[in-house]
Amino acid sequence: MEHMVMAENPNFVGRIVDVEPAVFFLRGWFIGRGMHESLKALGYMMTHHAGQKRSDGQPYIVHPLSMATHAAMVNDDNITDELVATLLLHDLREDAHVSISEMPFSGRIRNGVKYMSLIRFNDESKYELKKRYYNELLESKEATIGKGFDRYNNLTTMLATFPEEKVRKNVVETDMLLLPALKRAEEVWPEASNLLHLLRTSIRGINDNLAIAYKVRLTDKNFVNAPNAQDYRHLLTEAQ
Repeated sequence: MEHMVMAENPNFVGRIVDVEPAVFFLRGWFIGRGMHESLKALGYMMTHHAGQKRSDGQPYIVHPLSMATHAAMVNDDNITDELVATLLLHDLREDAHVSISEMPFSGRIRNGVKYMSLIRFNDESKYELKKRYYNELLESKEATIGKGFDRYNNLTTMLATFPEEKVRKNVVETDMLLLPALKRAEEVWPEASNLLHLLRTSIRGINDNLAIAYKVRLTDKNFVNAPNAQDYRHLLTEAQ
């Protein structure tokens, strides 16, 4: 695995993920807890993402596997079969072009995947798309919690592969749109408030450090911006 990844991307830095132990762990975890939808989603996801790579050259399945493994480490009643299956399947619509209607899963799971998918209308600017997306996340608890796990994983892995401006865009988007959405979600689903708060504070901590490292001025009134921080909101708000 290591030689294959390094050959495909000679600029790769960071830890190469061995997917086999993750798959073995998750399969056993699902079986032990009777999580039949997640077990089916694991195989379905691996089949439809087969051959796809992340920007660092690693197999694409590293991302959903990491999200599901992270969820498995959280002791919370909201880590349900439907949620974990949504985590595993969340990129199939965008990246594997699998339609929601053909996914052989429950309505809650298909709905979660639907609202985690970023689908642009023809007349929308990039900012309008993002605002609508984060508002519509709140239509599904699985999608909202799933987006928290998704962004946490992306923030912790983007430094090795993303150009600086893309990192800054993600920092701005997280500050302006995702974190407020997660805070609103705590009121929408009070039974999941502990998990949502954990995700929000974990994401905020990473995002704050990235903002300092990349000199991004945050809009959060409780964040003390460095004197040399710059306003990068245009990366998100400009019409594109």
